[in-house]
Amino acid sequence: MLRCPDYLKKVPRMSKKNYRFIYPLFLFLCAATLYGTTLLPGPGGTVDSREFQFVPHVLGIGHPTGAPLYMVLNYVFTNCFPLGSVAFRANLLSAVFSIAICLIFFRLLVSSGVKDNVAFFVSLLYASSRSLWSQSVIAELYTLHMLFFVLVLYFLFRWRSSTKIIDLYIACGLYAFSFGVHLTSITWLLAIVCYIFAVNKKVFLSLKNYLVVLTLVALGALQYFYLYWRSTAPEISYVPYVVDSWKAFIWYVTGAEFKGAMYHFTFMEFLEKSVFRFFKYYFVELNFLFPLAVYGFYKHEDRKVKIFFSILFASVLGYALGYDIPDIFVYFLPLYVISFVYVAIGAQILVQKIQSAELLPVLCLSSVVAFTAVNGMLVTQHFNTADAEYFKQVMDYVDKDAVVIGANWDQMSYLLYYSIGEKRNESKAIYIPVKYSLDDLLHYMDGRQRLFLPVQGKTLDFGKAVYFLGPDKANVLMEHGYTLEKQGLADLYKAVQK
Repeated sequence: MLRCPDYLKKVPRMSKKNYRFIYPLFLFLCAATLYGTTLLPGPGGTVDSREFQFVPHVLGIGHPTGAPLYMVLNYVFTNCFPLGSVAFRANLLSAVFSIAICLIFFRLLVSSGVKDNVAFFVSLLYASSRSLWSQSVIAELYTLHMLFFVLVLYFLFRWRSSTKIIDLYIACGLYAFSFGVHLTSITWLLAIVCYIFAVNKKVFLSLKNYLVVLTLVALGALQYFYLYWRSTAPEISYVPYVVDSWKAFIWYVTGAEFKGAMYHFTFMEFLEKSVFRFFKYYFVELNFLFPLAVYGFYKHEDRKVKIFFSILFASVLGYALGYDIPDIFVYFLPLYVISFVYVAIGAQILVQKIQSAELLPVLCLSSVVAFTAVNGMLVTQHFNTADAEYFKQVMDYVDKDAVVIGANWDQMSYLLYYSIGEKRNESKAIYIPVKYSLDDLLHYMDGRQRLFLPVQGKTLDFGKAVYFLGPDKANVLMEHGYTLEKQGLADLYKAVQK
């Protein structure tokens, strides 16, 4: 019979307290590896992410509704982090937020009674879920918004268990500041109020509580002073929207230009498009974990939390179903957090029923590997560099003091990133018109009037070469005495007078 050597007997055993740090550490390493190896290395990604890769870096103003808190955090990170390009740093910031989400989500599960090992594996599954992962590898604000979401949940539940009013204040403060990232935070309000009332209705009888919460709300609202500050700043280099009046502020913050996409369906269109689309996204997101989430919801015995999650789920879903945009799946992100909580509850119950010590690790690991393999192939951005390289070549190729006209926002966003974000070829003074009319451009080329660039706040002198990406304007230019001369790069043309 083998005996344990004496020197091994003297090795101190890890205490239970220290042992609990192992799971968060491994979760951090796994999430960092997932996001780091699939991170977009430069400019690219979605239309919005290309904007977030350069606009916050110069404290500019992006599309409505502004996201001032994200803009400032992005600015600080991209200007302070020493490695990589500006776009890489903006992309990396999303990954940092997502790693924090996973760690807080783990703590949320453990504090809710889920065992450490189950919480660890479910947190890994959540980290590798398709929607969260897709937003973690590009410059997007949704990972910061979800970080606020899980933090609000964590402190609300902690307040219930600790009964310390400071935890409730922290939850309310986080909720107030989440509006500085995305205004859909409003969909959480009803559920939060109902949960607070269900836990301890006496907090609504305290004048002090009202004063503290109103102060936090006021501080959260002050974030939007950013819009006026940057709209009126003389040195600003990118202002597509000028928010310098109360009317302009209301129009901008309420997202008035997107209202046409809200609740315009007929009843049958609502069923066929919105409802069907949601179920498609939801089943794809949870995949084989869906039955476990349903089982967890069914077996969940905490009535207050169950009602809270149900109201929260319905509020978020009710808003998202009425919005008709291509990237609507990101509006379902809070729903996936709730669903993975129920996955953890269902998994906890199954673990208690399965007694096999050998089978459990195999099931858990195989689930994580399968989830990661399938979603990883779909969301990776690591090799998505061809477009960025092409537009970098365009910036290098064109003449000094050139005007480059993109055919659409996809093209212009890359050019703006290199000219404003990285200040590439700054000595060449390349200009990228964003909001302009073709008549104004033709008058400029004919030498009749200077070209004003409202977004950059500049007026161009005459005599600059004009390049076009694509031959779309060839017929119009020909009518005005110009021809497009093919250049040495694909789809790059120079306007030449006949």
